[in-house]
Amino acid sequence: MPDVDEHQRTRASADRIPQLPEDIGNTTVHCTELLARTFGREEHVYPLPDCVNLEFFSEDSLTISERSAMRAALGVPPGRKLVVYLGLLADYQGIPQLLGAAAYLRQRDYPVSFLIMGFPGEAEYQARAAKLGLTSADVIFTGRLPYAEAPRYLSLGDIAVAPKISATEGSGKILNYMAMKLPVVTYDTPVSHEYLGRWGIYAKPVGEAKSLAQALAFVIRNPEVARIMGTEAHTRAARHFSWQRTGRRLLQIYDKLW
Repeated sequence: MPDVDEHQRTRASADRIPQLPEDIGNTTVHCTELLARTFGREEHVYPLPDCVNLEFFSEDSLTISERSAMRAALGVPPGRKLVVYLGLLADYQGIPQLLGAAAYLRQRDYPVSFLIMGFPGEAEYQARAAKLGLTSADVIFTGRLPYAEAPRYLSLGDIAVAPKISATEGSGKILNYMAMKLPVVTYDTPVSHEYLGRWGIYAKPVGEAKSLAQALAFVIRNPEVARIMGTEAHTRAARHFSWQRTGRRLLQIYDKLW
């Protein structure tokens, strides 16, 4: 049986940690609210959201001919929509749900492929994809990519997906997608709403592959809606999550501290 006293000590330590720093910065407003609601820490807590370099993450990273050539070199069949994911490969990032959604769509003959970029565990997830009946043309794994190549590879996509199932962590990849003017499909969590507002395509319940697939299917069936969502998401990123805006906010916080 677990040691009750040890459990209580661990809980007490966890409750005390947020009280130790004089000031706390965090990446989401949701986290700020969580600190207040769960740990009673309300003063000297500063939300400093993730931000994106809109000049680096640009939809103009590839020419039309370069885009076609790269898609062909990766094995994307002609005429298919391409869903892109760039980030850590891990179960809590929603990769199993993403593969489940891919299988759901291919079983229903949606003309779509998935480009999953990141590491580690590519071989394990490739094996999982094969067990779901997905081919190397349905789901393409790139492994680790140099950061400098991120905009070029994201430019290959028609739709971006951020299937993280954590309800509290930040999800900075969403901002990169927004900067690229990609329509973003993600789960319906407070953090996702904080980034995307009304310009996200939300799947619910969180953690269900079918709901993720249905959200992706909606985007595939409605290309004009997808275009508008991507454009408006980019405008939102420029207005609220640019490096310049976050830099000014950081300087304001430093002024308060010093």
